[in-house]
Amino acid sequence: MDPIRDFDADVEWMLDACVKRLAAYPPSLRRPGRAYLEKQWLVEEKKDRGFSIAHLLPFWLQETCHLDRHTCRLIALGNTFWLLYFYLQDEVMDAGPNEYRGHLLPLGNLFFLDAIAPYRSLLGSASPFWTYLEQYIAQWADSVTWEREQHWLEPREFEPGDLLRLAGKSAPLKIPCAALSLLAGRQELLGPLEEMIDNTLVISQLIDDLRDWRQDLAQGRYTYFLMRVIADRGLRPPARLTEAQVEQALFVGTVLEELFDLISLHGRRALESIAAWRVPYLEAYIRLLNDECQQSREGFREERTRWIQEQFAPLLLQTNPPGA
Repeated sequence: MDPIRDFDADVEWMLDACVKRLAAYPPSLRRPGRAYLEKQWLVEEKKDRGFSIAHLLPFWLQETCHLDRHTCRLIALGNTFWLLYFYLQDEVMDAGPNEYRGHLLPLGNLFFLDAIAPYRSLLGSASPFWTYLEQYIAQWADSVTWEREQHWLEPREFEPGDLLRLAGKSAPLKIPCAALSLLAGRQELLGPLEEMIDNTLVISQLIDDLRDWRQDLAQGRYTYFLMRVIADRGLRPPARLTEAQVEQALFVGTVLEELFDLISLHGRRALESIAAWRVPYLEAYIRLLNDECQQSREGFREERTRWIQEQFAPLLLQTNPPGA
């Protein structure tokens, strides 16, 4: 069972459907729309497995929800446009002081319409789905605003529960969960699926914190990882870090192991949240994500060993000079 490769035909169908829909956009937005699709799809697909859940979740839940393939494809197509829409929102918000990204907003409006279209065709106006949709968009808006106000530009400690609040950025991934649960008449599935999404987002966020710490530090984005480094160095906010301090904490202190222990904890919680339901593909995906996190852990350990050897090599040469 391969939760990724077993659905190559469905991914191909989604890409083809996206391209056909973009071809119907106003002439001035067709090429930018196609370029944006290719950019986000290729960049995120290469980045990590976290991208897979966004497109394949409906198919992983198909058997559990007893829905037909076409319905799952429509929901997956809608979610692809949701992702494009929210990626675009992030890009506009992340624009620098002298960088204008407002030209993307007209395209974003079309992405929004295409994101909502499949759900309009499947769920009536009286469906609770629309209340869930409003809730998830509000949750996303709160999370991204809170992150920027509380943890960008100014170092602030993370409080208990802040990681799950940060997981609100994944709220758009809950949109297909609500649709699938309601269409299947199994609304009791929704709570566990929401919990699973929150925990997998925490995993992806912490791995991103490790991968991108230099860029985050340069841009003043004080992530959970960087705040743990501040605590490990015995500093207190608003103290700011240098790259050397982060490297020392990463390769000499306990921060790295603590972070991966936290990632493992949320991996277990993600599996536990859906343990009562038969969702073999989703379980296989979470295990795959956990395995890749373990591989990252081993990779960082090897990097730490090399770093320590480089730091102490000059001292060893002084103590044991060649020919001594």
